[in-house]
Amino acid sequence: KTWEALEELRAFGRSRRWKVNKSCGLHIHLDKDSIPNLDKFIRTWKILEDFIFRLMPVSRRDNSFCKPIRGCGFSCEHEVNDSPHTTHGMEMCFRPMRWWEKCRYHALNRASISRHNSIEIRLHSGTTDVNKIRYWIIFLLNLVEWSMQASERKLALLDIRRGEPKVYEYLLHFLCKTQDELEYWQSRYIKFNRGGN
Repeated sequence: KTWEALEELRAFGRSRRWKVNKSCGLHIHLDKDSIPNLDKFIRTWKILEDFIFRLMPVSRRDNSFCKPIRGCGFSCEHEVNDSPHTTHGMEMCFRPMRWWEKCRYHALNRASISRHNSIEIRLHSGTTDVNKIRYWIIFLLNLVEWSMQASERKLALLDIRRGEPKVYEYLLHFLCKTQDELEYWQSRYIKFNRGGN
């Protein structure tokens, strides 16, 4: 039904002549309650972030609306628990810069937990291509599943070796469940790391 709904939305967009450009983004919300260990998922994203960014056009990598979460300066526990709907969170409302405002424009937006009970993924470029949207949704769902299964030792090793080309190839094989998915993401990696934008 999800893919049928996307096709209907694309048809509606075409009838209204919707267009996207490099300033647009595709935002996907992952229900917080569908992620068994939210802290582990966020830590996994942080470790794999450089790799995931390399699957996107250059226009999304240096973008003030989908910044990397590395260096954000907030722990996962802080961000999940200090929501504006908790007593401590309400106290933070009077600070000059609230954490959920500071983190809102990151590729993985943890601020949406308090408002939408979801993690918002803001990284993908804007598109009306249903296949691109479908591949991205599947990739994110696979990432959630893989992050829940990955051992702490494996995550620690990936953190140490992140940035190595062999690690990227390894991750693609684990995050793609079909040959079709693998070929799609391999082609994007090659395209966007040879000067594509």
